Amino acid sequence: MSKSKSFTFVAKAMKKYSIIVFAIALLFFSSCVNYSVRQLKVDCKPTTEETMNKIIQVLMQQGFTIRENDVKIGLLQAENTAHPFMYSEVRKWSFQIVDNKVIAQASFTTTTKTAYGDMSNPPRYCNDGVSESLTWYWTVRNQLEVICGNQIVFIEN
Repeated sequence: MSKSKSFTFVAKAMKKYSIIVFAIALLFFSSCVNYSVRQLKVDCKPTTEETMNKIIQVLMQQGFTIRENDVKIGLLQAENTAHPFMYSEVRKWSFQIVDNKVIAQASFTTTTKTAYGDMSNPPRYCNDGVSESLTWYWTVRNQLEVICGNQIVFIEN
């Protein structure tokens, strides 16, 4: 093998593997970032059962699947998955009712499809700073205020 051919082979191999090394490094460093978890809290007038049943209706209208549900004690988890062209997005809502206060959390995780496999980003927790294009968040959030008859307050952990 001549010097120029071996150099070309090495250059191509370095280019190919540098993308893999970069992707692994990016995944490693993104997993070390400290993410804050945002929860919303609202005082709710209806009973726990009434509130949970109304929330379930809203979630199902938005295409969410109920994963865990106990309306008597006020626990609920729902999930929805979207599959656009090059990525998938898992959207989650969690609800807990304690002393007529609803504590809820909305998050989504995006997984990008690459030639080297799927790469997942850490979950992003929603608050009122998210884009209005996230209608799955805004519809449920706004309906929660209507159901409870009070304004939502955000808690950051």
